[in-house]
Amino acid sequence: MNGKTHLEDLSNEIFCEIFDYLHMLHTFTGFALLNQRISNILKSIPLHINISFENSRQQIDFLLSHLTFHEDQVISINTLDRIRDHSSVIHLLFNRHNFTNLKSCKFVSIYSMTKLNNIIKQIGNLDKLVILQIYQPDRLDLNENNNDELTRILLTNKSLSLRSLKLQYPNHYLNISNYTFINSNIISLCLRISGSSSTVSVYTILQIFRVCYRIRYLCIALQHEKRFENNINVSNHLSSINATEVPILSQLTYFHLRICALCDIWSISSILNCMPNLKQFYFFLLILRPSFPFTNQYLDGHVWQQILENNVSYLSKFEFHMTVTKRRPKVDLDIFINSFSYFVTKYSNWNMVVDRWMYGPRLQVNFRETTNDNNGHENLTYLSNFIYLTNITTLEFPPIFHVNQTLLLLTYIFCFRSCPKVIILAINTSVLLSSKIINNLTLIPVFKQIKMIKLITEDIYFPSNFILQFVERFPSLVHIELQVFSFDICSFIIEVLLTQSEQLSYVKINYHQDTLLDDYFTREYITTKRRQVFPLNIINQQMMNVKNNGQTIEIWLS
Repeated sequence: MNGKTHLEDLSNEIFCEIFDYLHMLHTFTGFALLNQRISNILKSIPLHINISFENSRQQIDFLLSHLTFHEDQVISINTLDRIRDHSSVIHLLFNRHNFTNLKSCKFVSIYSMTKLNNIIKQIGNLDKLVILQIYQPDRLDLNENNNDELTRILLTNKSLSLRSLKLQYPNHYLNISNYTFINSNIISLCLRISGSSSTVSVYTILQIFRVCYRIRYLCIALQHEKRFENNINVSNHLSSINATEVPILSQLTYFHLRICALCDIWSISSILNCMPNLKQFYFFLLILRPSFPFTNQYLDGHVWQQILENNVSYLSKFEFHMTVTKRRPKVDLDIFINSFSYFVTKYSNWNMVVDRWMYGPRLQVNFRETTNDNNGHENLTYLSNFIYLTNITTLEFPPIFHVNQTLLLLTYIFCFRSCPKVIILAINTSVLLSSKIINNLTLIPVFKQIKMIKLITEDIYFPSNFILQFVERFPSLVHIELQVFSFDICSFIIEVLLTQSEQLSYVKINYHQDTLLDDYFTREYITTKRRQVFPLNIINQQMMNVKNNGQTIEIWLS
């Protein structure tokens, strides 16, 4: 009896189940043109497009070629607009194809030159779209789009199927009261309100409430940013609003409020007063300015007790997440914790965690001139009492000047020894070249596990005669960024990396001086070279890419 199971033995139902877990690019890369049976299955399944920064233009072209015969099967799109060779993807997708059965669409990090208005109008005509999301990171504007006009198109579309709309890009929403209507089929809405303190306030939120009377799930992020400063003067006080005109959101049951701005806690009470049937409330506060005047109110549990009891009697689930930078006076943690005892005793599943120091898995070390050479070491030793340095995975040493070099190197050594799990390193080229660092035998175990390194240059280029020792010290590198003087040196370094760094996936080298010699680093050359040196490694040619603009060469191996 033959106990082996072959791929062809699997039923169509199992294949459909497998394909449902795969993105469209992966599905067609692995199974397209395999045989007629698989091709027939691929014509009948729902498809998911997922595009990230790791994808290349070659992969996108491969995907688009298959979309020609399968665009009506696409039910979800999750795409980053900029891929790794800096091509813009969104307009490629929607200018070439009509996704008539699309149900979920998510755009992330829109390139400033991508014009969204016409694309959004096209998406608004899709009669099966349920979820539409736009996420734009901080400090990245939609420069070619009029944000107000884009917001108007999104909120006033007449789609009968759209239920959830997330607009996570900066906008002040001051014109929202001028809309003649808002899509009444939307039940879930997420907005990021950004602007100066004179234009964005609780008043702005209440203006938005006036068009959200059918919303059940609402998420609002309120933030003040000087880059959105304008001459519009809007009062920051609730007194400017007639009490009889305050909107009531009777259908709202879920509210998530994120505040990164100056806001009196009693204004939050006014907001909650508009939500008589609220059941779930999540509050996130991020205050990075020590001069914020209302910190003590936010940290007083008795104030929160009064606000919740007076405004949201049906509330059954609530969470507070507060990160506050505060210098004087120091918060008495005992008083702080005891003030919230009401919630802990009344609700059996409610607890609180308080940490005076909050850091992620990144440690950025800064230096300043001191009169005592031991101060830097003592400060880091003191810091280690509050931060679990053993959990740090990223070490970043920014450029420094006018600092005692002996103290500097001792501090770097202390950081490496205190952070044994670091895998990402950003460091000055000159520091790494120091024999006290690179030849320190106690640091080699840390160096051997680092996977990503970015060398910061202060008029000191990475030398070609250092590359062999560099590869030896950092054998696990996947990602490398450095700067050299000329492309000739760059070529030599790349040759060494291609033949010596087995795990290498991405390398970026900036060079100051170009060369008259030909650039022979083509995809074919790199593929051949890697196969000669590492014949057992699987090479995905669709992931490989090379880009050289005369100042920077980038190579993607996977």
